[in-house]
Amino acid sequence: SAEERQERVSRMAKLVSEAMRAIMISTPLVRFHQRIDIVKHKREIREAFEGYQYGACMPGGTENITWLARVCWDHGIPFVQSDVPNGFPGANLKQVYDAVSAIIPSMLPSFLRWCEHGYEVFGQDGYLLDCVVGGMPQGDPLIPIFFGALMVHKMKLTEAFLEGMGGQAGDQQATAKALALFFADDGFMAHPQPQVALAYRKHFQGQLASKDDVYAHSGQTRAECEADLVAAGFDPADVRIVCRDFSSDWSDEEQAQARAGGGASVPVGVKCLGVPVGNAAFVEKFVRRAAQGDKREDEGSANSALDNVENLGCLLADDAQERLLLLRHCIATKLTHLARFSSAELFEQVTARLQDAIEQDIRA
Repeated sequence: SAEERQERVSRMAKLVSEAMRAIMISTPLVRFHQRIDIVKHKREIREAFEGYQYGACMPGGTENITWLARVCWDHGIPFVQSDVPNGFPGANLKQVYDAVSAIIPSMLPSFLRWCEHGYEVFGQDGYLLDCVVGGMPQGDPLIPIFFGALMVHKMKLTEAFLEGMGGQAGDQQATAKALALFFADDGFMAHPQPQVALAYRKHFQGQLASKDDVYAHSGQTRAECEADLVAAGFDPADVRIVCRDFSSDWSDEEQAQARAGGGASVPVGVKCLGVPVGNAAFVEKFVRRAAQGDKREDEGSANSALDNVENLGCLLADDAQERLLLLRHCIATKLTHLARFSSAELFEQVTARLQDAIEQDIRA
């Protein structure tokens, strides 16, 4: 009935909060047509996105940013991480139109064809669940292109704004250019001078979620980082700090251990696009948790990849083909991801049982 459907929608809305992200599963025909658009314009897209946006049409996008973050951490160069609130659905279509016109004008007809009428989200029974009229849903192949153009446009506006500020003040530091890169809605800003990276974040000409801001500086203490934030016009209480002697993510136990002089063994670092960037203890803790899980009782617990392999045998005991597909495309992919940023010794140590379980499942 209509009442039951409305109750179901209300219950879903409570579970996902007000910022519900609509995810569209495009039909094969739509995906085919949109991919033709991407292939046709890939050269223009790459030329426009190079040095700015690595979330679409850019090979090795995550590696470009995560390895840069690791270099900054290892050499004591400060960097800031930020995130666009609500991602694609939060984008203003008028602003996206302006961005596509300025950054990749050859794709303006494609944008108008696919986005001008907005989107609607339907349930399995055909009942309307939600409307995305002012933004863009995740799922269509072209959406990362249009959103990427929006971010490149905002970044170029930020560069122009900062250059104007520096020119008016006659300050060389104000005209220094931060290295800023985005992977879709995840931002990374770095410069050897802390005030340059922080100024870019402060004056970014688009919306960024302040609750997700992280200021990382492996070469400074907490007091020095807080002084940097105050000088740039931030309240240190509003920014997560990760530095030489402190992390806003530490538990009470880890803070006590650091105060007792055991700071070198306490994990210190940040996650950059799902990759651990920090000291050896932080990387090891991250890799172990990903491979072996975390059997805590709270909401932060995580199943291990080993659990997932063993569960395949129970849930899909009679379907070898489905088990092999999941092993190849899900679990094996996660193993490869771990191998990219952990040492060979650590990888072998924490994944030995997992690799044995995969081999046994394949043989079975």
